[in-house]
Amino acid sequence: MQKFRVYFWKYLPKGYFKEIREQHKKRKNDYMNVYICDTKEEMYDLEDKLEKKPIERDYGARTWCYSKNFYDIEIGEYVKTSPLCGHIVFNKEYFYMNSITHEAGHAVIGYYNRKLRDCQKIFTKCDDKGNLLEPDLKPEEDLEELFCYMIGNIADQIVCNYKEEK
Repeated sequence: MQKFRVYFWKYLPKGYFKEIREQHKKRKNDYMNVYICDTKEEMYDLEDKLEKKPIERDYGARTWCYSKNFYDIEIGEYVKTSPLCGHIVFNKEYFYMNSITHEAGHAVIGYYNRKLRDCQKIFTKCDDKGNLLEPDLKPEEDLEELFCYMIGNIADQIVCNYKEEK
């Protein structure tokens, strides 16, 4: 099994997201752990251990997003958020670009939902003809671009960190 980290803010164009980067600079080290397992059984056993409960055994890859927040009971508030944002687990047998990008998409959506709530403006509701249900809420182009860059960069980091045994 291989294990490594992938970072959400790594390799993004420096100037392009300057304002967004500044707004979220405390998040710059946020990452997910990636595991590439040699067999399905190894992956299923690892996932059960990571999630601390048995998970259905019907997948070739899985992403689990979460936030670890540290609460100080003396002052009654959260004082720190871990940069660890979850994990992605692959079975080497299903390690293809379509599953890599699929899981990267889950990772970034989970990241937006948990860490960048103010960036959710790109997720808009449409009717069955594709018309915006709330016309005043148009997708923010910079946020949509950031979203797509993050997916591409997570997928790229996974591929680049994977070391196939020869």
